[in-house]
Amino acid sequence: MRVLVIAPVGKTLHQCFQVFVDERDEGPVILTHIYLLIGCSIPLWIHCCPVTHVALYSGLLSLGIGDTLASVAGLKFGRHKWMG
Repeated sequence: MRVLVIAPVGKTLHQCFQVFVDERDEGPVILTHIYLLIGCSIPLWIHCCPVTHVALYSGLLSLGIGDTLASVAGLKFGRHKWMG
């Protein structure tokens, strides 16, 4: 709906998504949000029955822990620091 600017919500969705766009998200398709949704939902797609709470939250846990560890590693071992 956003890419094809389908009325009445296409333009509004595009304006809302522009807040979260950076230099890596160029072109009509913003992939960062798609990657996040896939990472959170893939355990639900590949998990067999019975479904447990750990299985349901494993995507969120892995992204949350993985993103936190990447941030810590970047702060400790990263070469390029942002100003401020």
